Amino acid sequence: MVEIVETSETDAISIEEFCDEYRAQGLSSASPEGLKECAPLLRRLSNNKRLVVDHIRDALMQPIDARTRSVYSAQAMIMYRQNGIYLRCAVWPGVEGDLYGVSSNRAFTYEFPHDHNFDFLTIGHLGPGYETTCYEYDYDVVDGYVGEQVDLKPLGRFRLNLDETHLYRGHRTIHVQHPPQSTSVSLNLMGTGIISAHTDQYIFDPSMQHISEVATPNGLVHLLAIYTATEHVESSLDMIDTIATNHPNGQVRAAAVRAIQGIACSPDIKESIYLRAMARGNPLVKRAAQTALNSLASQ
Repeated sequence: MVEIVETSETDAISIEEFCDEYRAQGLSSASPEGLKECAPLLRRLSNNKRLVVDHIRDALMQPIDARTRSVYSAQAMIMYRQNGIYLRCAVWPGVEGDLYGVSSNRAFTYEFPHDHNFDFLTIGHLGPGYETTCYEYDYDVVDGYVGEQVDLKPLGRFRLNLDETHLYRGHRTIHVQHPPQSTSVSLNLMGTGIISAHTDQYIFDPSMQHISEVATPNGLVHLLAIYTATEHVESSLDMIDTIATNHPNGQVRAAAVRAIQGIACSPDIKESIYLRAMARGNPLVKRAAQTALNSLASQ
């Protein structure tokens, strides 16, 4: 759900003062409830209307390698990330500006229905603010494969107005951002809980009520594919079998099952691993194991 958190603070502080107050008050970003308690402090930081402009200026003056490290994506910059505090700003080009005309919607996540695998608190920092159409879903009943039907509950359309604070809960809210009339900036305090460590983020098609893409597959999925494309020896089997059996992420376990197909070992050993994977219950792993078994039977 989208939760509007009321704030009324009028004084302005720097990032250094934000961090000092955050620690002095014993605040935490590790849960939605903790993030809500941070809202007054984030409002005070956002009241500093030179904050993002000065940060961008400082970034532009840095050497190229240091400048690159502060950029998170085409629209987002890391403001601060240390000791359990993660601040980010996002720029939302307006339809009246040149940047919007020369960029794709995807570059700025416009018209792009997605969830997040983390909680975050966001405030309208500059400009009129983007609008967002929101849905809610139950992550715990989703298997996570492309084309899977998902029950999306419409929540309505909202605007992140100037100085307004919204709380987004990971694996619960799906939102579709729409460009503002003029360029706007939001300031985000990112959740630092463990929710995102081994979970996936999805892209949805609300009209079809299904998952259209896994947005952020775990890096191990790619590493497994690269490794088994170049290394086929049986000595790798125990390592990959352990991942297929024990990793907490279903996408990774399924990738490990697929990777075993490229390992040079006896069909009986492979069959044993696939059957064991199917018995563990995760639908993604079951699908990968069944496909592997079918391929093995046809050889």
